[in-house]
Amino acid sequence: MKHKTFNVLPAFGTNTYLLWDETSKEAMIIDPADKSQKLLNSIKDLKLKYIVNTHGHGDHIGGNGYLKENTNAKLAIHELDAPI
Repeated sequence: MKHKTFNVLPAFGTNTYLLWDETSKEAMIIDPADKSQKLLNSIKDLKLKYIVNTHGHGDHIGGNGYLKENTNAKLAIHELDAPI
């Protein structure tokens, strides 16, 4: 398993994580803080399977819609944060 850390929302210092399997090229992004072409470029050779949010704060979910629109990834968040 490989991983890379991004800070796509520097004003908040929120870390976004990309994890992927080298063999299958399947990947997940954790806490996509904001819309980011840099994130999309980083997954161009990967199969993004999941967008995972640790919780529903705006600085953790800000890139959800953007990634969903540009990939076929499933969104995962705790049911209590889902309405956010």
